[in-house]
Amino acid sequence: MGKIAGIKNKSPETYPQSQAKPTVIETLSKTLPFAALSNGGPVNLVDPIAFAGQPGGSKATIMFSNYFDTSSGALTVEVEVVLDGDSPSYTTTFAVPIPSGTPTPFSFVFELTGLAAGPHSIQVTGETTAGGETVDARNNSAVVIITSA
Repeated sequence: MGKIAGIKNKSPETYPQSQAKPTVIETLSKTLPFAALSNGGPVNLVDPIAFAGQPGGSKATIMFSNYFDTSSGALTVEVEVVLDGDSPSYTTTFAVPIPSGTPTPFSFVFELTGLAAGPHSIQVTGETTAGGETVDARNNSAVVIITSA
């Protein structure tokens, strides 16, 4: 039939056009061996990660891992991902229960889409929810992959 109609490899139903795949623009990472968390305000679990959004929009995939440990009794840690610092345009919070005396691994993967062109920064912060108690955040590691939209 392709010979008769002259459409071999041209029928969109049979041979669909491939979709454009996102292009990795840059991969950034930060680590911090230790951070002491309390309820005195958020503490950076890694230094802020700065990048430039691309014309036409960008997407940031954030991967974070660490473990929490406390000897102060069972506590909850609030971990936040903050876009663009003090006046965030987006924030999300994870509540992580930490049993006393048991190192607790924690990790997440989070995606931000529709980032405009221009400078951006991503912060991962943490703080406890109980007054006067502390949690050790150890082996903090973050990777941010910036791709085209």
